[in-house]
Amino acid sequence: MNVTFKTAEKADLSNITATYNAAVKSGGITADTHLQTIEDRLQWFEAHLQSQSPVWTITQNESYCGWMSLSVFYGRPAYQGCKEISLYLNSNAQGLGIGKLALKHAIEYSKTHNIHTLLAFIFKRNQSSRALFTQMHFVQWGHLPKIAVFEDYAEDLELYGLKL
Repeated sequence: MNVTFKTAEKADLSNITATYNAAVKSGGITADTHLQTIEDRLQWFEAHLQSQSPVWTITQNESYCGWMSLSVFYGRPAYQGCKEISLYLNSNAQGLGIGKLALKHAIEYSKTHNIHTLLAFIFKRNQSSRALFTQMHFVQWGHLPKIAVFEDYAEDLELYGLKL
């Protein structure tokens, strides 16, 4: 399996948006409740560029299969070395070990870019993501009960962290 990570470009926003919207539709993965447009994702992408926070596309055997990003955490200077990690894979790429390779890539990148802490915010019902991050030595640092309110349920949010 040949998995590669490429710094995302504006031309990748169509794929990134489609992957993200699939997560919105499935529920329990993101706190967004409405599908995003490419213009919505463009604002997000440009914010990453301005803050020098990476967004990568992920390919398997030269076919796009998902994306990953590191985002500013809380926006205060003392948190500069702390980044929030997001990872979204297309459904046909899940369960193949690509997520594990992606987290390894993010960890290696972080070690060489003055990032000392990675944080992941994962809904409690998202057992596959919780298992992946735990397998990669992230530890549950917090639990926010019923903090995300959707149309027909409330969801717990768990905070996972990794000190590098």
